[in-house]
Amino acid sequence: MARVLAVGTAVPEFRYEQKALRARCAAAFAGTEADGREGLFDRAGVETRALVEAPDYYFAGVPFAKRNADYFPHAERLARRALLSALEQAGVGISELTHLFSVTTTGLLTPSLDAHLAQSLPFRRTLKRTPLFGVGCAGGAVALSRAFEYLRGHPEETVAVLSVELCSLTFLPRDGTMTQLVAAALFGDGAACAVLCGERAMGLPDGAAGLSRAFLKRHGNLSSASVLFILKDALARPARPGSWGLLAALGPGFALEALLLRES
Repeated sequence: MARVLAVGTAVPEFRYEQKALRARCAAAFAGTEADGREGLFDRAGVETRALVEAPDYYFAGVPFAKRNADYFPHAERLARRALLSALEQAGVGISELTHLFSVTTTGLLTPSLDAHLAQSLPFRRTLKRTPLFGVGCAGGAVALSRAFEYLRGHPEETVAVLSVELCSLTFLPRDGTMTQLVAAALFGDGAACAVLCGERAMGLPDGAAGLSRAFLKRHGNLSSASVLFILKDALARPARPGSWGLLAALGPGFALEALLLRES
């Protein structure tokens, strides 16, 4: 079994109101399939979102190559903040980590982000890395599952699960489809990191749906990082020892990844 020691999160410095983003999208989608359907923004359950760039960037039609190039500096900065925050809370030195599981779906990078971090931060030279890509919103749960499975066979080790999602960089202002409208109404940017050790499980308290709704209201959907943000909030709330919780996330094609957790 494994125990969650701490979760660190990081979001961009600039936060934007849903109503302001709605107005910009309404203008951009005029005359398209999504025209006149911006009321979806009001029903999404989102009030504010933090984004890595100012709104003008997203509506300027920045080409994919430039947006993907911009992914790295933003992702590295948020990843460092989330990782170092989690380690500080857990009282664990970075050199004590033996394995780094990382996940993203919103940026293409070779070598992967975890490889860059392994070179720029004082990890041990024998650090093992498992980068995961393309699992969508289920990615945080998938990475946690792989970490739990690893710790089952290596109970003496300490590992980290890192998710970085810059969903805003995938926005296409000239693609006025309903799919693009839904994405524009929901997704934000952020990073989260969980530090785990090989002992026993720690889980979510009752009322997890309430935590999820509160997270969505403040941050929007952060894809794979969402479950780690919510897990951090869950760990901060008191729960009855021995109580059970369910961490679940839906991915592409409505795939479900779920973990059963228990309060220690």
